[in-house]
Amino acid sequence: MAKKTLTLAAAVLLGLSFSAHAGNGYLGLSVGNQNYQEPDIGTSVHALALTGRLGYRLARFLDVEARIGSGLEADDGNRAFRPQYLAGIYAKLNWQPMSNRHFELYVVGGKTRIRAAIGPVGNTLIENDDATSYGLGIDLFGNRTTALNLEWMRYGDGEIGTANTAYTLDVLSVGLVHHF
Repeated sequence: MAKKTLTLAAAVLLGLSFSAHAGNGYLGLSVGNQNYQEPDIGTSVHALALTGRLGYRLARFLDVEARIGSGLEADDGNRAFRPQYLAGIYAKLNWQPMSNRHFELYVVGGKTRIRAAIGPVGNTLIENDDATSYGLGIDLFGNRTTALNLEWMRYGDGEIGTANTAYTLDVLSVGLVHHF
């Protein structure tokens, strides 16, 4: 009897330690409006963007997250922008104003590697930039594990290419996030 009780107690303790970590991982997929701008020459190009993310909740208020995304080619008649990829690592600070987890507000920041074909229409060059990125968003939970996500993210803001062209790259997106 004591052996069964000890085995049961060990199983419960082991299960509690694992369940305390369950639900810390999450996956997300979003679609949005990608806006590439070169303010010095007045270029503003909009295209469809798709971004995937994989994250892990370190604490109730802190996540680490990796993202990868791309978008469709677009031009404004003069300048073209065709993203090959963007990839980055981010820290995400969360705030749940309601304890019952109906929604969660967050700010996110980190580093993004951007690789895109940029230049005059018909004569683009592959350019790269390692940019500081930041944004904010809200997760609206439909249940304990799945949320609708609305987010604005500035993936790049600086200079890109050999000509050091000033640019910004913003994405306004909607998506789904599933915690597991």
